[in-house]
Amino acid sequence: MSLSSELKESTSAYHVKAEKHPWVRMLMKKELTLTAYYQYLSRLLPVYQALENALIDAPVDLAFDNRLMRTTKIKQDLDYLRHLGMNTISLEDGAYGAYMKTLPNKPWPSLVGHVYARYFGDMQGGRFIKNILKAHYHIEDEGLNFYDFNTFYDAYPEGIGMLRSTIDALNLSNTERSDVIKSAKKAFVLTYQTMTESLN
Repeated sequence: MSLSSELKESTSAYHVKAEKHPWVRMLMKKELTLTAYYQYLSRLLPVYQALENALIDAPVDLAFDNRLMRTTKIKQDLDYLRHLGMNTISLEDGAYGAYMKTLPNKPWPSLVGHVYARYFGDMQGGRFIKNILKAHYHIEDEGLNFYDFNTFYDAYPEGIGMLRSTIDALNLSNTERSDVIKSAKKAFVLTYQTMTESLN
């Protein structure tokens, strides 16, 4: 079984649980507050900063270029939301951001699990979230950069297929594959926790 297929199979239950989180249900019902969305997005910023810094220093070429990176795009969206009155909200990194700061102490294959959980989810579920934010919360495109992968698709028309191929091409031992699976599951758990934190 390819690594990407194993990741999909191993994390399917975690994915379903995340989709049933109250944060997601509230978003679908248009009951989620902009404050909760802002808090969620702000907690993702340190996650992507740590992940993308680690990818730059990874000992293998994961072929993830700037067109995929989300750090700058999240910062742009947070700036947009601050102009809507979110600037007075006190923020914390959250459990996910704190965990990602430990990445330098973990085996590099653990990065792959977070790449799978984050970027695959952003590209697939992000379109759904973007449409709701735009239609029902009236957020303009300039505040939805996080979900914009147009330049990535321009460079790689196969999109997620390119990411799958890159992951499947990695030459990993059984132990390293296990590290990838464990980190992907951890990423889903931490994403679930991040949604919970943003509602508090």
